[in-house]
Amino acid sequence: MRFELCATGLAALLLWAPAIAQADAIYRYDGNPFQTVAGRYTTSDSLSGEIQVPSVLAANLSNAVVTLDGWSFSDGLKIFTDANSTAETPRVGTDGAGRIVNWSFDFSAGGAVMGTFNNGPIDQIDQATDFANGNSLASNGNVPGVWALVPEPSSAALAALSLTVLAMARPRRR
Repeated sequence: MRFELCATGLAALLLWAPAIAQADAIYRYDGNPFQTVAGRYTTSDSLSGEIQVPSVLAANLSNAVVTLDGWSFSDGLKIFTDANSTAETPRVGTDGAGRIVNWSFDFSAGGAVMGTFNNGPIDQIDQATDFANGNSLASNGNVPGVWALVPEPSSAALAALSLTVLAMARPRRR
């Protein structure tokens, strides 16, 4: 009986999830390994992370300032999030399909910085510094990473999952 009540509550929550789901969009960045390193960084380290914006980016943006609802970026040694770092003015350019093709993201916290920039063929770099824990530097130039929109679960998928849980929770006849 206790399982059925928990499962019924979970199913109800899942049925409401599409109605209360946020409209935010998440973009994932996968950078290439650093080419130049000093201190604690290695050539196996790279920048990677996600940004959360209020909605999917429009097509044909050019150096547009974007509002970040959240972020999480790693350089292989540390992770910066909106809870422990600040973001400089983030900018993006998109192609006709709304894919990020140019960008400028810079995050910092207490003597450490990480940033990724692609502002054209002579201004492409991923870089990281960590002066708080020794003089550590890392960068790569002219090998920008790639951005991808992270797919969100559809409302139909969430509803189907909730109905499945509800069906499993119904009392069994003996």
